Amino acid sequence: MSVFLGELDAGQLVPILRYLFLSAITNQAPEVLEELGNEILPLFVKVSSTTSEQHQHSANESALKWRDKIINADFSYTEIRNLRAQHTEKAFAADTALQTLLEGFFNWADRWNLNADWFLLRALKTLKYWEKHEPLRANLQWSMSLPLTAGIEDEPNPPEGFPIWDEWRESRKQYVGRVTKMAKDSIAKDPILSKGKRLRKTGFIDSISEVANQYCESIIKLYEQKNYRRIRERPSAALHIEWLVDFQINKTLLKEIAEGSSVDIRAVTKAVKNTLKILELKKRTAIKGRPRGSTDTKKRSLIVRHIK
Repeated sequence: MSVFLGELDAGQLVPILRYLFLSAITNQAPEVLEELGNEILPLFVKVSSTTSEQHQHSANESALKWRDKIINADFSYTEIRNLRAQHTEKAFAADTALQTLLEGFFNWADRWNLNADWFLLRALKTLKYWEKHEPLRANLQWSMSLPLTAGIEDEPNPPEGFPIWDEWRESRKQYVGRVTKMAKDSIAKDPILSKGKRLRKTGFIDSISEVANQYCESIIKLYEQKNYRRIRERPSAALHIEWLVDFQINKTLLKEIAEGSSVDIRAVTKAVKNTLKILELKKRTAIKGRPRGSTDTKKRSLIVRHIK
């Protein structure tokens, strides 16, 4: 099995694996996100619902600075380590709401063995995302604005009314399919257009799909002129991510993973070790039992394009 993600490739292996990892958590260990929403989000909302000015009498300058950064998810993942160090040193003790949030947040990450700096930042951004968009929280949807690569400033805008195509995370086929579905749904809901003849409706939808195709083509040509290349295959990447989630989060033994996949345990061990390193995750400790809420789910429907 090979994995394709998006249409263009700038050598972004690490961000792609991060994307696959987040998608795999949603499918194989949704309890991670459910706990984030049920237990940590209320703490985040409590902090974000009050302004820094309301805490100036009880918090130091550093705490006020971090409060603003956290509620706006306005910092880089390289700052996460500094944030955690200050929290450990009780630098935010005067700000009870902030201290409680950070305590719960870092404990949540440790409980699920998800301790990479980039992951912690993505989780904080997801809390901000969920606070503003309740349906996305209900669907356990991550804030997925991963910095895969920098775009080109003069990239064409989509036709009026069309969504923007993110060529780094969505293939051309996926984008055109999404636009086509939007067109079909709009026609079906319109009390007048829905009464049209099927053949004419089909022709109308095809014309919209063609506009979407032309928009994609204009972007691809622009990037190819600047020596970008089409996405290449990532052999076994999705499978290795699935193994990692089972091992790191669901506490499945390597032997059980190997048996379930009908492969040699040495292959699983090597893949898990290498993927842990790429994702900057610390290998979980060998403890008895499973994290609170974890299951043996074996769902395998990653949110990626699979080409057999």
